[in-house]
This record gives sequence, structure tokens and C-alpha cells, in this order.
Amino acid sequence: MFGDLYPVLGAIDSIVEGENDHVSYLDSAIYSELDFNDHREIRLMKIFRRQGESIACQLWTANLDEKPQYCAVSYTWGPSTNEEAERGVTNEPTHRIFCNSHALLITENLYNFLVRAAENPDLASRSMWIDILCIDQHNDSERAEQVELMASIYESANFVLAWLGEEDKSTERSFGLIKHLASLSDDELKSITPGRLACENALHLLGPCGGISSWNSLARFLQRNYFNRVWIIQEITLAKVRLAICGKHKIPWDYIVKVSKFLMISSWTRCFSPGGVFAAVVSHPSKHALPNLVEANRRTIAKDESKALLYTLIRARRFVASDPRDKIYALLGVIAKSTSGKNKLSPVYGKRSVAETYTLAAIQILKDSDDLLLLLQAEGDAFRTIDALPSWVPDWSCSRTVGLGVTGYTRFSASGNVPRSLCIDEKSKTLAVMGTKLDDIVMNSESKQDLLLRKPFPRLLAMICALPLPYHTSQPPLEVLWRSLITDTAGEEKAHPAPPAYGNAFLSWFHTRLDEIAQHVDKSLLSKVHKILSQDVDSLGKIVLQDAHQDMTEAEEYETVFSHSPNLRPFLTRNLFFGIGSESLHEQDSIWIIAGSRIPLILRAAGSRTYEIVGGSYVHGFMGGQALKLCKPFEAIELI
Repeated sequence: MFGDLYPVLGAIDSIVEGENDHVSYLDSAIYSELDFNDHREIRLMKIFRRQGESIACQLWTANLDEKPQYCAVSYTWGPSTNEEAERGVTNEPTHRIFCNSHALLITENLYNFLVRAAENPDLASRSMWIDILCIDQHNDSERAEQVELMASIYESANFVLAWLGEEDKSTERSFGLIKHLASLSDDELKSITPGRLACENALHLLGPCGGISSWNSLARFLQRNYFNRVWIIQEITLAKVRLAICGKHKIPWDYIVKVSKFLMISSWTRCFSPGGVFAAVVSHPSKHALPNLVEANRRTIAKDESKALLYTLIRARRFVASDPRDKIYALLGVIAKSTSGKNKLSPVYGKRSVAETYTLAAIQILKDSDDLLLLLQAEGDAFRTIDALPSWVPDWSCSRTVGLGVTGYTRFSASGNVPRSLCIDEKSKTLAVMGTKLDDIVMNSESKQDLLLRKPFPRLLAMICALPLPYHTSQPPLEVLWRSLITDTAGEEKAHPAPPAYGNAFLSWFHTRLDEIAQHVDKSLLSKVHKILSQDVDSLGKIVLQDAHQDMTEAEEYETVFSHSPNLRPFLTRNLFFGIGSESLHEQDSIWIIAGSRIPLILRAAGSRTYEIVGGSYVHGFMGGQALKLCKPFEAIELI
């Protein structure tokens, strides 16, 4: 029963009573035409019979203004797990049900939910809203109308059920661990680290749920496809009450959020990512942080309506949508106040291409803001799959983590107080901005992802040896390195500049990495790096190790911060400035300070004073306006 989780579900009978007072049942056709003049009209459904393996349901129309009682179902159309996908489960309709006495095919994942719901008295008696059944998916006009109404649909529901898919052998054990972790205080959670699972304190806090088999099960559970479905940002954010169901198991969604945050900000984040402790279990991009990102949008929306859409898009990067246009449309409901009445953002399916959808959204965002934060989300060829996009328009269909690992970049001010200068040519899809070139890139190294995957990094070692002693900021090369690799930001409060203690953590981590690659790089190069290490160790602070465990903890702390923005590549400029930017960067790309941009941009020449954006960058020593004293006056350039 759901009553043991939330009081509202313990009073189902009082809710159900009279729930159909304001509905009119359809005739024999599955879909009758909704009244588009009444923008609050929707369809609801109920499961009313199951004979053997057949499921039957009834559809009828309802008006949200009349406050019908129903639950909304949040789910993924396709396979719920990677294992289901491997055995051939798709998002194609393959399972037959009867709807308004007509046979109808639905996907396997939805069919599994309906079977579970039909077996559960609380759910079988409920009126429900399920998108694929309650919206005519072949009617583009209706689909667009209902997408605009979807926020109200989830907001008006008595509760939202997050159907995570059918259970597997890991579900029960993973739910047990989630419940235990969610019951702990923040201080108690901090004491549970990968290296201390066998300690007395961890054994006491977690009991039988703390074994490695439970953590393996949790890793499998957090790989479920539901967690990176872009529509859950709207569906879960707007829900009054949220419950997660996996097979016959159920849990409050808030428990999953708390565990997600714990895993995201602690050293566990590396364990749950490819290449980590659970590499055999987690063979796909990690999803453990995504429930917490959904929750973070609530705070963003409440703080700053003018930037709500862009901030939400940035956080939605790692989510996916079967229709790439939904990377925009799925977010509109949660920020309706700031997007209402703006035609460039109105959902249009069929006639409007993905490239046009993204370009119009980018233009609207630039017009609604007074900075150039949008441009910092464009990350070059390595992160683009949609043809015909201008280089300055982010390709939101890319679900990889991009950028420097922060949302608003408010800790930086590379262009000082120089205001934005921007002219948008909507016809040619070009931007005119003011900028000044800082330098050209002459060396680049392996990516941060390569280091996380334990690959050799001889090019980075060569760059370390090329750094001047001291750097122009009077800091030694290794300090420049460790600060740049984490954009000089670390600690619980994301302090900038990063606390000096992270220099010690870096040395622990870097020594281990050098030992791992010793057999795969040139010995003379490695010797030069070790010499630099010995010269710099005093300035970084000598490492005092009480035991081997402390060494491991320090290394974990640095690598955890390092891993938060993995798709970046270190570089060195002609004047020996060290930085880090998009994986897409090439030698001979140039670093520019752009008026109104908080961080330097990497640009690629496309003609006389015409450039393509490759991405944003961190350049050590130039993130606070210092370049304005060094560079030439700003000039007009065009971004295409």
C-alpha cells in the first residue's frame, strides 16, 4: 500500500469518490477532437478490466479548471534499462491493449506499468493521465497544444508516479540501500566513503545494506533510462507529491534526490562513473547526479526568471529526448512566466526543424539577457550532431557534459566591467560582438576524460615542462596546473580561488597517476616532470601522511573535483599562458576576451574578422579582467 509513504495515498477512497462528476465519456472512437478553444481540456483514462494478459482502459475528456482528481504517470517510452535494450526492447508499440473497445498497440515499458497498476487496487481505481494514451500522437496540432498544457497537467495532478520500469534482480537491494542512506544526516553521510565501507562506523550506519553487493545494485539501478529523460525535469519539478515505482517496489522520490546529491558531491561520484570502481556495472555515462540536477532547477527558477530557461537548459544537457526539439519544449512549462507569449519558443512540430528550433531559442535567450552566457554553451564540432546550426547556437541534443562545469560563471569576470555589445542579424544568423585577442593556442594535450580513464598523457607532461618558472602570476608550474585543471574552484562552497589544501590533494593524486603511466611514456620526459615536482613541492606545502588511508582520501578529493567537468582539454598559448577549454579546440585557434563574456572564448578564424565559436575557456591569470591591461582595444568581429 502507498499509505505508508504519503498520507494522500492513505485516503484514496475519499479522493476517488465523485472523481467523474465533471467528465463526459467519449463515444466508440479512441480519440475525439479536443476543443482547442478551451485550452484547459485534456483526456483522462482508467484501467477497468484485465482478463488473462489483456488490459482494457477507457478514455474521456476532462477540464482542468474543474479540478478532476487523477494521478499523472511519468515514464520513458522505450526500454527502461540497457539490458532491455540489448534484448530488443524499443520505443516502438508492440503490446496490444483495448482502449474504448478498440485494439491499440503500446510500448513494452508502458504495458508493464499497466499490468502492475491493474494488479494494485490503489492504482486500478485511479483516473490517470498518460501522455501516449491521452494525446493523439499522430495529430501535430493537438500534440503542440497539449505540450503547452503539460505543465498544468502535472501541476494539477494529485500525485505523480515515476515509473522506472520493471524490476530486476538488483532492485530490492538498491531500494534498501537508498532508504538507509536517505535516513542519515549530512554529517553521517560524509563519514561513508568508498575507502571506509569496512570501518565500524559505516557498518553500524548501514548494517547489511552496506555490503558491496548493495552498492553494485545501486549502480545498476541508477543506470535506468528514466533518470536522463528530459521530460522528467517538468514532470517531477511541478508535482505536488512524487513517488517512484520499480516493478512492485516503491519509494518517495525525495529519497532518490537525497542519495543523488550525496553521490554527486562526494568521492562516490568517481565510483559511479565509467572507469570507476563499478566499471563492470556502469558501462554507460553515469546518471547518478541527474535527480539532484532536476531538484536544482527549482531553486534556479525561484531566483532569476530572466535566466531560468538558459540555466535549465544547461542543467538539462545530460538528459535525452526522442525528439531533439523537446530539449527546449520539455522545459517551457517549469518557466512559463518568463517564456509565455514568446513565439520563438512556442512548440511547433513537423514544420519547424531542430536547427530552427535551437536557433530561435538562442536568439530569444540573447534578447532576454544582458550578457553572453549563451555563447559559453557552444562547444564546437566534437559536441554537435545537428546540421545547419550557427557555431554560436548550442546543440542541445548533445547529452555530454560540456563547459567548465559551472552554470552561471559568476565567479569569473574575464572582460571586467565592459558591457555587452551585441547585434543579432536574424536573416544571416550571425552575431556582431566586440572583442580583443589574448593569444593563439600552440599546444594542446590529452583530454581530462583521458586522464580519468587512466590513459597515458605525454602531451600534458610536455606542456608542464614548457611552462615558465615562475608563471607570470609568480606561481610555480604545478600550482598553475592543479588550479587550472579544476578552474581554480573547489570545496563545499565551491570557493574561488580553490583552498591551498587542494595542492596537497593534487600531489597525492598526480604522483599516483605518474606511477601508473611510467611504463608508457618517455623516461627523460618523466624525469623532467619529477624534477619539477621536487622543486615545487615546498611551495605547494609538504604532504604529511599519517597513514596510507589519508593519502587515498586526499587523492580522492582532488579527483572528485577534477571529474566534474571531464570533457575539457588543456592548452598552452604562444606566450606560455596555460588554460583549459573545449575538447574541440585545435592548435592555431585563438583566445579572445569578448565584451560582456565572463570567460574567454576560443575562436576559429573563418575569414577576415569572421570567426566560429569553439567554446569557452579558463586561462590562468586572466579570469578577473587582467587581460584588459595587456590586450589591444576591442574591435568589432562577426560570429557565424
